[in-house]
Amino acid sequence: MRSGMFGSSAQVADKVEIIRSYYRLVDSGRVESAVALFAEEACYERPGTAPIRGRSALLRFLRGADSWTTEHRLLTAIVADDQVAVRGRVVGRTPQAENVDLGFAEFWTVTDVGEILRRVSYFFIPPGPFDPAKGETESAG
Repeated sequence: MRSGMFGSSAQVADKVEIIRSYYRLVDSGRVESAVALFAEEACYERPGTAPIRGRSALLRFLRGADSWTTEHRLLTAIVADDQVAVRGRVVGRTPQAENVDLGFAEFWTVTDVGEILRRVSYFFIPPGPFDPAKGETESAG
């Protein structure tokens, strides 16, 4: 088996499969099983919110989001050492029955024992007017 900076082929496949498993579990509403993939001290970061630290906080977050109906579609995965970068789309419906179709990029850290240590999410949303002095988008109207 080939190895090097990116690890052996099996190690790369295993790390991508861990991330795919996370999405499958969340999409099927099995949030407890999804959280079990994380290390106890794991951290989840996403725009506009404080970091979510630890399994119990992750579980609270996912339980709040589980009223959404989602399907994560993984388009690309790149592995380097303990890092996994993915690009995909999430489609589904909000609790208010609004359709969602959103691109995302995520960066994961997976330990040698296969636990997720860190997840950082970015979402593709249409750009709006931007005021660099304020560091925020302007509201219309």
